[in-house]
Amino acid sequence: MVNKIFDSNKRHVLDNEDRRKTLPPESVISFLNIGEDDDFLDIGAGTGYFFLPAIENSGKNRKNIALDISETMLDELREKLKNNKTKTELYHGDAISIPQPDNSINKILMAFVFHEFDNPRTYLNEIKRVLKPNGEIGILEWEAKETNGGPPMHERLSEEKLQSILSKNGWKLVRNKSINQANYMHIYRIAK
Repeated sequence: MVNKIFDSNKRHVLDNEDRRKTLPPESVISFLNIGEDDDFLDIGAGTGYFFLPAIENSGKNRKNIALDISETMLDELREKLKNNKTKTELYHGDAISIPQPDNSINKILMAFVFHEFDNPRTYLNEIKRVLKPNGEIGILEWEAKETNGGPPMHERLSEEKLQSILSKNGWKLVRNKSINQANYMHIYRIAK
């Protein structure tokens, strides 16, 4: 899996004016519909492109958790959060072992992370463990077509392939949308 992980030395491309025009983080956060009291986890939070806008509507009791495999990315996010009074927790690690109790998170975002998983079932089981009943996971991914930027074609997942993987692992699609010409987002709940 290591060869699929985003190179933290290229983190400058994650937050720039061009990206904000084509991929406004607020539209992704809005689609996930995080309530002010919904405990929120951003898996692969990076430097906070989605995490920072997501915590803006945070109620005083809401937990906001950023998890990333890159300590370099988290250091940059810590710096951005230095004067922020919102309740946040930052963890270095991957989604194979999420440092949260069972049934503790309402909303989870995985932006451009899912295609990196060699064994999605392992990660999906861990996400099921921490997700509250009726909680939701938002998966933002690259269309399985040639686009500017993004991972190589052989790593991309079509919407149908993503839905098939999630369905086979006990999840149901509750809503989806095209974010732009290169990216789509699916929201899932645990199937009952």
